[in-house]
Amino acid sequence: MEMRPAEVDAVIKFARMGLQTLSERALSLTALLGCMALFGYAAAEPDWKRVAGACAFAVLVFWPLLRLEAAKKE
Repeated sequence: MEMRPAEVDAVIKFARMGLQTLSERALSLTALLGCMALFGYAAAEPDWKRVAGACAFAVLVFWPLLRLEAAKKE
């Protein structure tokens, strides 16, 4: 089967969109796992430094990723 340049461009664009979506989802999942780990670590031995670190990670990393993903869906 012979592919024309326009078809090749369409396949490449489709593949790039798929990889970008997959990488965004993987980044969000990794951040979620990081939040779970940090809050679990803070719950194991509660200390204000551990809780502050987990909250800072959640607010500075996880929340912006969720907002970015929600904005892409709209």
